[in-house]
Amino acid sequence: MLSIEAAKKRAEEIRQLTERLKADKKKSKKKKRKRTEDGNGANQGDVDKPEPKKVQKVETLESAKAADEPKKAERQAKKVERNVTVAEVRKVESSVEETKKAKRFVDNPYLKSYDQEDDGDVFVDSRIVKSDSSREKREKKAFQLVPQGEYIKMAELKRAREAHLAFIRDRRNKDSRRHFRDLLGKEQKDGGIDSSLVPKMVLRRVVVPDIEWWDKPFHADECFKLERQKSYKLVEHPAEIEPLVPEAVAREIPLYLTRAERKKKRRQDRQKRQQELQDKISAGLIEPPPPKVKISNMMRVLGDDAVLDPSKLEKEVIKAIEERKLNHRMRNEANKKTPQEKYEKTLAKVAQDSKGPPVVAVYRVDDICRPAELAAQNRFKIDANAKKLHLSGCVVILPEPIQLQDGTLKRCNIVVLEGGEKRLQKMEKQMMNRIKWGQGNNCIKVWQGIVAKKMFSSLEFQEFESAKRAREYLAKHGMAHYWDMAFQV
Repeated sequence: MLSIEAAKKRAEEIRQLTERLKADKKKSKKKKRKRTEDGNGANQGDVDKPEPKKVQKVETLESAKAADEPKKAERQAKKVERNVTVAEVRKVESSVEETKKAKRFVDNPYLKSYDQEDDGDVFVDSRIVKSDSSREKREKKAFQLVPQGEYIKMAELKRAREAHLAFIRDRRNKDSRRHFRDLLGKEQKDGGIDSSLVPKMVLRRVVVPDIEWWDKPFHADECFKLERQKSYKLVEHPAEIEPLVPEAVAREIPLYLTRAERKKKRRQDRQKRQQELQDKISAGLIEPPPPKVKISNMMRVLGDDAVLDPSKLEKEVIKAIEERKLNHRMRNEANKKTPQEKYEKTLAKVAQDSKGPPVVAVYRVDDICRPAELAAQNRFKIDANAKKLHLSGCVVILPEPIQLQDGTLKRCNIVVLEGGEKRLQKMEKQMMNRIKWGQGNNCIKVWQGIVAKKMFSSLEFQEFESAKRAREYLAKHGMAHYWDMAFQV
């Protein structure tokens, strides 16, 4: 810091320099004015004179150039000197500003003791020395690492506080129990009844009589045993038969969330993943992702670089956008399942659906042979959907109608499907809704229920000439009653 005397000297030097500059400016103005006057006078004098020869003109020009060269050198020297003086003046002005600041701090009566004492022992009042608020704000916004052991200390303090609260709660409970014991003891002394002295009630099992009292008047003798009655032998008591299929364990119903709860859960999971990513980046485990520059925010993100060569940067931004799109598509393709994985997933679903007992569904179709083109399509749909859903069974086809006893004709074709309950539900939608059987042709669901075991390993199409042959084929697989039910519907 400069002292006051040095500042005064600098100020005097500046004043002298400024006066010298003003004088130089005045001199230069006078010289310019004189040159202009001389030039005008020469022009006026030359009007009346006759034109000199060309040779004389050349000589006068060369002499004028030779005379003007020293003046030009003098002007350049003055220009250099003026630049030097201006630089010195600016330097002195900056030093004067520093001295003024120093003087302002020195003249402050509250800070006089600050220069005399050491920096370590000085107490600075925050109300007097104004803090740089903008700098503090920047420091707060800056990235700061948490000191080691900070959260451990917080957890220890929290555990200690909880233990202290639990101790206080326990003491209160003990005090309350002691208080009630004292009250009970006081009541006993005053003549109260002790609950431990009261005999407990004994529950007696009521014996069921052989016959109720309201039925006794209707019996002649006193033989009331049912085994001795004549009608006892006529009552059939069948033995209990164990079910063919063991009872399935009750499935636990999962907790279903509302739409708002699902949205909140997705948001919380997304925030958690983002926080984990930021923690890894701050710990240096992974590199931070590059900035996502788009056409809309290119000027704001890149700043001066975008102004220098906007066309080049626009091409780079478009290239980065295409790369991000390509990476997105590649990630989606990588996440897709391969055909083998899809097949394994389907088998897993089939195995899950087949854990329960096998279920059989029986359908009756009026005509599955006409018209030929539509019938072929419907057969293909039944076969393709059954293979896709891994269903087994048979399709019994009778091309000709069956003649009944009254002379009427009736068509009957049945479809028997075996599999899991969920897969049969999907197949039912195909049979009843999706497949168009044709005008005047109907498909009816005859029966669906649980059986002991499957009778087929795949779906079979069998065509017979008569109903007798069709029933024999089903009877061979233990399904003759399916034909009877379907024919009666």
